[in-house]
Amino acid sequence: MSNAPEWLEEGICVFALQMTPGDDSAAKLDDAVGILEDAGVPCHAVIKEVERPNRQAYLEGELLVPTSQHLRASSLLDLHLLNEDMEAEWRGHFETLSDDELMELEADDLVAGLRDRAERMVRAYEDELLKRGLAELESSD
Repeated sequence: MSNAPEWLEEGICVFALQMTPGDDSAAKLDDAVGILEDAGVPCHAVIKEVERPNRQAYLEGELLVPTSQHLRASSLLDLHLLNEDMEAEWRGHFETLSDDELMELEADDLVAGLRDRAERMVRAYEDELLKRGLAELESSD
């Protein structure tokens, strides 16, 4: 592959989807590439045939980025491509609940894990900056 970037062998897949003729998977992969390219994140799309014993093979599209960019790339794809689909899934789920089931839920409980994950990621990033002397500890007066 002559146009393969030098980082490709160690690249990380940040987006993958099964490609079925007639669906919008190719367009979705193109959208993902555009999002990352617009943000200046190097990426490379690969489409490969996946063989399965005793079953029909299918095409799979993967979007790879350099290892150092995978968290940023994943976040950008969530923000600009995937969260909208997730919202539609959540709406569909909530519509299936009875009034009582819906009222039993607490919005804060639904996002507690996501908030905790975000706080942990920020803390780990800031701790690494401090450890390397690339940031100063803010004093709380």
